[in-house]
Amino acid sequence: MRKSANIVRHKHPENYIVGASETMFLQSLINRFPDKIYINYTFQYENGPALYLPDFIIYDKSTNIYIDIEIDEPYIGATGQPIHYEGSDNKRDQAFNAHNWVVIRFAESQVVSQPDECCNLILNVLSKLSFDLIRADSESELPLSVTQWTREVAHKMAFTRFRNTYLNRALYETLTLETLEKDIESENAGSRYLDDDDNDLPF
Repeated sequence: MRKSANIVRHKHPENYIVGASETMFLQSLINRFPDKIYINYTFQYENGPALYLPDFIIYDKSTNIYIDIEIDEPYIGATGQPIHYEGSDNKRDQAFNAHNWVVIRFAESQVVSQPDECCNLILNVLSKLSFDLIRADSESELPLSVTQWTREVAHKMAFTRFRNTYLNRALYETLTLETLEKDIESENAGSRYLDDDDNDLPF
């Protein structure tokens, strides 16, 4: 099966720390979708300068469906910088949509408090995209909705340490180490590619 547009393996810089909740939710995804989860791949849009790094990729080989799963934190733990506020990810999402990917964004609070319900939503999307070739339980519970925050609200969340209200102690103690690596300039990213032949990629 052909590889999706410009997907390459990615190696994080040594000082990169993933979002506090990503490792936890990854385990939930693996449990529910054991043969469909991929991490550490970048998506380059039309050979342009932006390399987009999905939190998780769901790829179903039987239907050739690609889904970018994102966990949206309101701010970076180490700096308090607002992120994922209204409109900030539009260009990024459009790049994926232009190549027939679906983007699913969860608030961090949703994946922490309702991981099973978030996985149910993903399965529902897969079912609809595959015209029910992938079956989902229509009665399954879905995560409670979260209103996307503005930049100003994200500032306030950082000031009040909002993420500490739903992250457990082990997770919020890692916030001061958390960094951000989403969009990478291509001229600085070459050394971060893994030396994998394209034929070894699952796409």
